[in-house]
Amino acid sequence: MSAWPSVLSVMLLVMGRVRSRALGGEPRDHANKYLEQLSNVFTSAGVNVGDVRKALANGAAGLRSYIEAAIQGPEPSDGCGDGQLIIDLFGKEVRVGPALMRSVVEGGVSARDGYKTIVSALDDYVARLGALSMDKEQLMTTLLTIGRLVLSYVPYSTCGVGSGISAYAVMHTAAAYASTEPYGRFRLLGVDILGIQEVIGRIQRTGQAMRQLRGRSVLVNLFQNAVAVRIIRDVNRRVGSDVLSPINVLVNTGGEVVMLIPGLDSNVLDYVINDIESKVNEEFEGRVRVVVAYTGIHDIGNRFGDVLRELVAALGRRRYGIWRRFSVGGKHLCSMCGMPTGKLSVETIGGEELRLCPFCHYSHRVGTASRRLGFMAELRDSGGYGGCEVIELLGIRYAVCPDNARADLGREYIHYGINEFQNPILRASNVGYSVLFLNTRMPISQDTGDLLTLEDIGNYAISVKADANKMGIFKKGAAERGAAAYLFFSTLLTTVFDAYGPWLFTQNLGRYGNNVFIIYSGGDDIFIAGDHRALDYIARVMRRALDFGISVAAGALIHEPQMPMYLVWDETDERLEAVKDVSRDEPLIYLAHTGSAPIILTPSDVLEVVDYVNANTAAPPGEYEGDVIGKSLMFKVGEELTNIYNMLYALYALARQGRCGSRNELVRELVRGVVNYTYLVNRNRDRAYAVINEISSNVEPGRLTNALMPILRIRDCSEYVRSRELTELMKSLAKAIMKIDLYRKISRQT
Repeated sequence: MSAWPSVLSVMLLVMGRVRSRALGGEPRDHANKYLEQLSNVFTSAGVNVGDVRKALANGAAGLRSYIEAAIQGPEPSDGCGDGQLIIDLFGKEVRVGPALMRSVVEGGVSARDGYKTIVSALDDYVARLGALSMDKEQLMTTLLTIGRLVLSYVPYSTCGVGSGISAYAVMHTAAAYASTEPYGRFRLLGVDILGIQEVIGRIQRTGQAMRQLRGRSVLVNLFQNAVAVRIIRDVNRRVGSDVLSPINVLVNTGGEVVMLIPGLDSNVLDYVINDIESKVNEEFEGRVRVVVAYTGIHDIGNRFGDVLRELVAALGRRRYGIWRRFSVGGKHLCSMCGMPTGKLSVETIGGEELRLCPFCHYSHRVGTASRRLGFMAELRDSGGYGGCEVIELLGIRYAVCPDNARADLGREYIHYGINEFQNPILRASNVGYSVLFLNTRMPISQDTGDLLTLEDIGNYAISVKADANKMGIFKKGAAERGAAAYLFFSTLLTTVFDAYGPWLFTQNLGRYGNNVFIIYSGGDDIFIAGDHRALDYIARVMRRALDFGISVAAGALIHEPQMPMYLVWDETDERLEAVKDVSRDEPLIYLAHTGSAPIILTPSDVLEVVDYVNANTAAPPGEYEGDVIGKSLMFKVGEELTNIYNMLYALYALARQGRCGSRNELVRELVRGVVNYTYLVNRNRDRAYAVINEISSNVEPGRLTNALMPILRIRDCSEYVRSRELTELMKSLAKAIMKIDLYRKISRQT
């Protein structure tokens, strides 16, 4: 007996429930209306429409059991409350919607569309889908895409616990549970892609580095997708039935795949897993590895969090307990990553011959084609594809297409719109439609059409590595609430990082255009580079995340553009870990190091620094009675402020370490430093005050001295850690120092 009638009926029932809020009536009646509109496409996919109709009419108890498994609790009622989605996954209650995903990307927590707008969009998608023909995999891919774009930020219920659960998350996870019919027993299957950070960071040169980085970021997403697709298709071929489909994939982002599948025989799974792991290992010479593991068989009433913990343990055992050794058959060294390879490919770029390993060769090809990425597609056949780069991963052929390429939907099996919220979904039959949110962007030369490099933006660059704090804890907490909460956790991260990021860039092309390189974004991890405007971009992403209760940490490095990427990667990673040690409860950016102390600021403070640099790059600072202040005085002010900042940080650090023996000497040095600073300013009073007033009035000698007095009165060394006066003074100094430092770097190249 096929599970498809129950899978589709539970999805229709969730859609009908939302529709009833705008139009009144019973959810099941609306579900049946959608069924009638979709009957032709269901039939073309080999689904018996009559069986779906019976499941809707007679299977209320069964369908309810799948929904209750998804939300891990009793079915909530409807018809109360204001119909907003209440998000409290991160310890901060946030109300959003009801809104389309596009509205949430654009407006954040303030997004409000209302149920009539939601239902109008849903009706439009259903009408267009109903006019097409598809197979089961294409149909499910498209239905999930519609649900994600329309229902992610709509509550499943307007009452009680239901208002905190996404309708899309219920629609997806309840259908995954329904796919376990007729036995109602399931496994979780997980995939870990190993080596992502290493393959992105392991670039030993600057020439062609941006092309490589761009290609690697896109390639990681395609590779992860290919593994999930292969599992679905190989299992189905092995058992001779469509037991798996995209509905079984709960999470597929950031190098992680989690699938909720029927309780299949372990022999079937082991055969498929061993084949995929071996092919990945061989194809990429062990450079990138994949491990796949699964849990025992569980009843659908079992707690999702418990089963997920079992999966994590199984993945750990397979990751560390089963090491697939691979001997590289050759002594060639890759020109790009420096690793040995037995599968050498040779490319000539700009007259330079590059000898590349398989992964770097793929990255080069993808990076070349995706300089301005338009769309991607899984192809039905072999051969070229109109100006696109075609690559094969695990036997699956993908076309990576620039934005000027035209889609040939007759040759596509699945069409992936990139950061696309409406079109090109549902334009032709026999194609499935999906959306990939890819937050990667590389500037292009208007003259040559080639990717720019960091050298093109000037004689200094800023690279930033960021990720969200406590995600392991929050992910675990979401899993404890059930599969629907766990899936929504992933959806929210995708919205905040991978969907909002490209929208922010597009809306600010004049600001970021040729100055910011978004190198990698996956899950909650981001790596970007550029000039000071890269700081503007990451600070705004961090503030958007905080609106939803997500605290993001970032490590930044100001460096020469010629610095090899692997060194930049390591240094930014060290700073990221250091800032996490300071606090995981608030968003912070490790902005620079004075040589004696780190400068760590909030996103809002960083934006203040960037705004100063932007304003004074356009109009040089320090005009006083028509004379431009000499930059040397500005830099001397910066040096004195840095000296004071270093001593304040030393006091703070001693207190944190519980070593206060040298405190008195530090205090005396601090007083001398303030005296020297006051003397410098008073000696150049008019010009110095013009500098100070532009940078920060808080560092005027009198105000600085007044701010310092409560700190000097502290008797108990441990109080430095808790001193608000010390924190505020250090923040004022840090902002002033960074304004001077960044302006100095820009003034050297303009």
